[in-house]
Amino acid sequence: VRKLKNIVSRDERRANGEILHKKDAQGVGKYNGVPVDIHFHHKALRKSRVVTLCDLSGSVWAAGRFMLNLLYSLQECFDKVSSFVFVDQLTDVTKTFEEHEISEAIRLVMADENIHYHAPTDYGETLRNFKKNHMELLTRKTTLIIVGDARSNYMNPEDTILGQMRDRCRRVIWLNPEPENLWGTGDSEMMTYATHCHEVRACRNVNQLISFIEELV
Repeated sequence: VRKLKNIVSRDERRANGEILHKKDAQGVGKYNGVPVDIHFHHKALRKSRVVTLCDLSGSVWAAGRFMLNLLYSLQECFDKVSSFVFVDQLTDVTKTFEEHEISEAIRLVMADENIHYHAPTDYGETLRNFKKNHMELLTRKTTLIIVGDARSNYMNPEDTILGQMRDRCRRVIWLNPEPENLWGTGDSEMMTYATHCHEVRACRNVNQLISFIEELV
């Protein structure tokens, strides 16, 4: 998280570091040709909106803390981030990430009694829940990031809802913590969901995570 924040700060400094030579030249007369008053062009960074949905079910439990680190990192790097976790229904964890440092935030999420950790994963119900209660979060300025293995216990994947979500977004990205050779095997709906995503990529370690967020920033 610290490294990613440094990346954002570096980009902000670069955006505000362009010297306006024409304006400097206009003011050098009163200093015998020496450019004492340096004028900078302050460029506003584009404000990015991100919505994240993160699977915390049993099939990805081993990667759960890693994926919550991902959500927290995004919260630190972008102007507006709405963060949700799910097993069989959505839980909004945005305020938890905003109000606590990373270790405490992750502890609180992992101990949240409202998250049904032992329930069967249901991506379809999760998407229905999002459509019913949170669709207004998606706009042409929004990047939707879904983190999970897409294993939905052979239940209705409701991929048409993901298509509707894509139509409202600037971009849909799916990050999968499983090895790519397992995508689409057994109860995995990854290939079904991939048709509605702008990008699908593996995210299994810190290097892949940092590479992804550097590109996103």
